[in-house]
Amino acid sequence: MYNTAYQKREERFELRYTVPTDGRTEEKVIRVRGAEKLNELKAKCRRYGYKYTAEKLYPFSMVKNQHNFDLIISISGNVMHDMETGAVPFDDAEYDRMADLREKANTFFGYELPIAWVPYAELKEMKALANLAELTRDIKFND
Repeated sequence: MYNTAYQKREERFELRYTVPTDGRTEEKVIRVRGAEKLNELKAKCRRYGYKYTAEKLYPFSMVKNQHNFDLIISISGNVMHDMETGAVPFDDAEYDRMADLREKANTFFGYELPIAWVPYAELKEMKALANLAELTRDIKFND
C-alpha cells in the first residue's frame, strides 16, 4: 500500500494527560497526526504542569479483518452455549477463556472502518485474534 521510496507513512499518536480540577484530576485523550503536533502538545503539557503519556498508534485494516472477529464471536458463543446446555463437558478454564475471547472480539468488532489506529499492545491482540480465526477456517475446511 505504501511505497516507502516515494511516500512517507503517516504517523499518529495518542496523548493522555491529567488536568487538576476542583481538587480532583480529570484524564483527557487527544489523538494527533505527526510528531511535530505531538511535540507541541507535550510542550503545552509541560508548561501547564500536566502529567502526560504519549503512545504511537498503528493502522489495522478493519475491512480485511472484521469478519474474523465475527467468527471468533460466533465460535466462542457456540462453545459457551454447548457447555451451558451440557452438550459438552463443562470446563471452567475453557469457559473463561472463551468468554475472554468473545469480549475482546466484540470490542474489536466495533472499531472504526476502514482503518483503526490502535496502540501496539492492542495491535498484537487484534492480529492474534485474526490469525486464530484464519487458523480455525483452515482446520475446519482443509481436513
